[in-house]
Amino acid sequence: MTKLLACLVILGLLATGASAQELKATLSATRILIGEPVDLVVESTTPRVPDAWVSFDTFPHFEILRTSPIDTLRGSSTVTLRQTITLTSWDSGQWVIPSIHLGNRATAPQKLTVAFSPFDPAQDYHDIREIRDVPKEPRTVWYWYVLLGLLLAGVALLMFPPRRKGPVTETRIDEAVYKRSLRQLDALRAKAGGLSAKDYYSELVSIFRTYLALRKGIRSDAQTTEALLPQLKALLPPALDETLRQTLQDSDLVKFARYEPPEAQKETDLHTIQHALTILENH
Repeated sequence: MTKLLACLVILGLLATGASAQELKATLSATRILIGEPVDLVVESTTPRVPDAWVSFDTFPHFEILRTSPIDTLRGSSTVTLRQTITLTSWDSGQWVIPSIHLGNRATAPQKLTVAFSPFDPAQDYHDIREIRDVPKEPRTVWYWYVLLGLLLAGVALLMFPPRRKGPVTETRIDEAVYKRSLRQLDALRAKAGGLSAKDYYSELVSIFRTYLALRKGIRSDAQTTEALLPQLKALLPPALDETLRQTLQDSDLVKFARYEPPEAQKETDLHTIQHALTILENH
């Protein structure tokens, strides 16, 4: 009888310990459009803080946009660790996020459908218009007069060259560009609540790209984020370079994937741009 009671006690303790250890993963959605972000939340509950945490490298068919810091929630007898990984996919289809392992525990695989934007097949198609003849404009000879004027101007310059002036002092773009950029960021922070996410990030990135053009000579207006970042890699520390990459990717998601970031993320991204300007200015 005593042995039976001891076995029951041991089994109860083992069951209690097992119930206190839990690892699970949940998705914020089971279906997204191509390029749309989705959050994968990984949560571990144990009697004490574990010695290691899960490592997120890559998931097949998915791209990791952002990894949040690990949140720690302490209970009376357990510790819960929670981390959010923001993903997206550019491949349409039904994909599976594989199990995530931590020690001898593993999460269940997560299914996610990635689809194109829906369209109405019943909507009428537009007919192809017939080819129309475009009337020719009457022939003009005005450009001959322009060429003749340029020729005469060239001859006049050769015959009567302008007087040489003293050495031209090169206009140097000074720290006024940097100070003006900081004032623009402060003004954007003050009116952030009244702007849409698209307008907010468009103005934020415009301030940053204008500073690069005027202060650093980097013509970034027509460059993509991936083309711009390698030019800044030698000017920024690695940690800030990665944070800046996430901020610029946030801007791309807002403009092209209708991503709506939380208000706290807007302030974080503005602070990242402000910090990057300071580092670049002092480089």
